Amino acid sequence: MTAAETGKQRLKVLVTGASGVFGREITERLTRRGHQVVGLSRRPPAQGRPGVAHVAADIRDLEAVTAAVDGCDGVAHCAWAVEALFGDAAERAINIGGTENVLTAMERAGARRIVFAGSTTAYGPRPDNRGRLTEDTPLAPHPDAAYAVCKAEVEAMLASADVDDISIRAPAVMGRRIDNRVRNLLAGPVLAVVTGEECLWQVVHADDVGRFFVVACESGPTGPVNLAADDILTADQVGAAIGRRVVRVPAKALEKTLTALWNRKLAPVNVGDFEYLRYQPLLDTTKQRKEFGFECAWSGLDALEDTRLALMGLVGVGDKVVGLPWRQPFTPGRLPADTARLRPKADEAAGSRRYASSGAPERRCRGAKHFLDLDKAVGCIRPRSHQANATCMRTGHMRLLGIEISPPSRMVPLVAAPGPRFGRIQLGPR
Repeated sequence: MTAAETGKQRLKVLVTGASGVFGREITERLTRRGHQVVGLSRRPPAQGRPGVAHVAADIRDLEAVTAAVDGCDGVAHCAWAVEALFGDAAERAINIGGTENVLTAMERAGARRIVFAGSTTAYGPRPDNRGRLTEDTPLAPHPDAAYAVCKAEVEAMLASADVDDISIRAPAVMGRRIDNRVRNLLAGPVLAVVTGEECLWQVVHADDVGRFFVVACESGPTGPVNLAADDILTADQVGAAIGRRVVRVPAKALEKTLTALWNRKLAPVNVGDFEYLRYQPLLDTTKQRKEFGFECAWSGLDALEDTRLALMGLVGVGDKVVGLPWRQPFTPGRLPADTARLRPKADEAAGSRRYASSGAPERRCRGAKHFLDLDKAVGCIRPRSHQANATCMRTGHMRLLGIEISPPSRMVPLVAAPGPRFGRIQLGPR
């Protein structure tokens, strides 16, 4: 796939919040695609990507943001106050003030396109509408959920600014590489839901978030777009997938407990967050599929089962996690090669040894054959389902007998870790 065939040009993109879950996924895929990336965050990512220029700065520093945007064609805006700040003024200064700085810097630099990490929390809890919501549904965040209120406010700011804006409204983001507030909450000993109510979930995998951001940065219509896996899951399915027992509690008792913990700054969830989790909005993803031509590679159930790896050896305590000394936590390896390059031949001539997701099916098959022998040696791996025995993922992975295989040049096992109902082996290059 050449640049002429794709009709895409190499871009220079600023990724704000580059050290976070979204930022890491987006940066990796933009650089694999062949784009030039500038990452901005207060701290550099734990594992830096070669060729990425990192700017250590606060999103509230206008001059630093202006310098980072200089020369960029667009911005992937992910910088956000994700931790519970219990009403601290810093939350709005980061979320709202930081976005104002990005827009001011874009105006100065002449950058036009901005892709914002929106959220379905901006839709607010929907107790009276359990159907799927389209992008033209009015936003109604719960007034006590500061995170959601800021997301909706930023969308309004972008819509009124003289830029080409895309707001990606995603539900909870899952996957083995998440290390944020979502992971910390899921790492709790139980999954609490309201007695007598059907708590429905819709999620998306971090792989799909990273891939879709690349698509949105390059082209596509402006405005909001829903991004999610299509399947709707019950609380029992969620609990089974992540290995947590579901506990049903009366609504008033649960609300009273959360309020008391929030007031004492002992828990990161207040009444607004609780109402959202209780009546999560369900998404219509027609625009994602029809107008952007994008399909999620991970189902919601697979994404949750993959998240179980991120929870290994950890237990959630409030908004933090504590390591269990008798359990070794899972260490993620390299990201899947799921993003095609603009000019693969030129990259190969430059010495690249990684493969695009659209190429080299023979190499994936040879890798699968090699690890059939490994599976016999392990002798304890059971497939999760007949359908998953030999499913080639759109991410470039192949699932075979419960083993996920990616197509690097030399494949060796890096990590062996128990999955939801079977052994899992993560593979990578030597």
